[in-house]
Amino acid sequence: TDEENLPEHAAAKSECAKVEAGGTPLPGNDSDNDEEWTLSRIYTLQEIQCHSGKPTCATEECNRVACSLWKSNRGEEWKTCLDCQDADFNGWPEGLEPSDEALMSCIKSLCSGAMEAGADNRAGEEDAKPQDVPVPFVTNPTNEAKQTTVKNSDSASPNKSSPPKDEWICAQCTFYNKFSAKKCCMCHMKKPRKRSNQEMN
Repeated sequence: TDEENLPEHAAAKSECAKVEAGGTPLPGNDSDNDEEWTLSRIYTLQEIQCHSGKPTCATEECNRVACSLWKSNRGEEWKTCLDCQDADFNGWPEGLEPSDEALMSCIKSLCSGAMEAGADNRAGEEDAKPQDVPVPFVTNPTNEAKQTTVKNSDSASPNKSSPPKDEWICAQCTFYNKFSAKKCCMCHMKKPRKRSNQEMN
């Protein structure tokens, strides 16, 4: 008929067909102004923390864990996380916010992006902090050579305390070795050759 061809009638017919087909429009859409939503249940701590089969927020492009289930007067159900619940249903209904501190802490941690954003910000701040780079200890080769020279000259000096007759002192590490040892027991340096009287003169 001519009435069925009117744009208003066609739009209403299309909307009825969508509802009858089981479509789940998002809460808060213009087409759902006559739809009333009530909080049906709050998921338990075990359900939210469950590794498999945990409830997921029904909002498009939101993959957070759902903290509550809402039902409409049309019989529709809607799982929502804490953030989407604030946006779609203006938060918890008065007097129905969970009183259990452990459950509420878990909901804020797993069912909200606020904690994730805070963790990302803290991670960014840690990355931005200048890291203390350990400075390698560099020995001055000149000073090292001087110290070695002084040590060797002190070891060879006859004025210093002489080792016992049955021992010999290593010129490299000044360790006292048995006279029979051909190498230093500490640094394995060869035993110095005994100087003859001609070399001494």
